[in-house]
Amino acid sequence: MLSNGVTVSNYSDRSFNVIFGFADAIYIPIAGHDEISKVALALFKQRIGLPVLGTSDWNNDESLLGSKDVLPTVYIEADFYITDEQKSDVKNMNEQDIRNYFFGLGAMRLVLSEVSKGNTSRNDLNESLESLKNYEAPYNIITLINRTNHSLRIMKFQKGALEKVGDFVY
Repeated sequence: MLSNGVTVSNYSDRSFNVIFGFADAIYIPIAGHDEISKVALALFKQRIGLPVLGTSDWNNDESLLGSKDVLPTVYIEADFYITDEQKSDVKNMNEQDIRNYFFGLGAMRLVLSEVSKGNTSRNDLNESLESLKNYEAPYNIITLINRTNHSLRIMKFQKGALEKVGDFVY
């Protein structure tokens, strides 16, 4: 019996595919993108080749590319993703300016869209934003629940390339 009260015999059904003692991935939260190189080097030195699951702090092209030779596959839940075509429009900006540009552009488009629908008072705007679902901003889809965006992009970084895997709403 395991510590949570589940018996191992419950897992005799092959559909579970559980092998005790083995992991499919490792979750590594970081405080900022400047920690990516440190984590990547530590994983490489310890010969840990498991895929990494990370928060949006991992979503930094420069830091990921700087560690591409020692970093295993990384899956990232991101609230920000722009296409290569969008990147070409802002190629002379640094990463922070790019984020500010797209977040500002998305927020302004959203507010102006709601105002054009007749939501001109503070109360009307608040009510319309509280019920916002699947709004396509330039960097993400926005679904607001309790004033928080619950739409995330699932990203995959592997062999020097960052690509979108899919969308997720929680």
